[in-house]
Amino acid sequence: MASSNTSWSLLPFDLVENILYRLPVASLVRFKSTCKQWCALLIDKRFIYKHLDLSREGFIRVQDHKSFQVINLETPDLSSLQGPDDIDLMIHCDGLLLCRFDNRDNNLVVWNPFLSRVKWIEL
Repeated sequence: MASSNTSWSLLPFDLVENILYRLPVASLVRFKSTCKQWCALLIDKRFIYKHLDLSREGFIRVQDHKSFQVINLETPDLSSLQGPDDIDLMIHCDGLLLCRFDNRDNNLVVWNPFLSRVKWIEL
């Protein structure tokens, strides 16, 4: 019996890519450490936009610029999260949140709640 690594390597890469497009973000995060080829694919902008286009997983609804809801379209799951008290403004685009804080020296943060990653932007 061949190992699973060998089995995956026998598949055409475009087929593997097509499968990965349809997986939830949480699975993709785990798969980044599978091999260098998959990691490179998963951080490629073309892959990210294609995954967003095909994603039926859910969307983010920002409420009153300080809290948001993650709505899962495949299950009736709705999770609400409250941002820090010092958030002055929260807007969203393509699954990312842009937050401005009251007391942070004109800094902004781009937050990906699905991947739990942030990127600070100094103005």
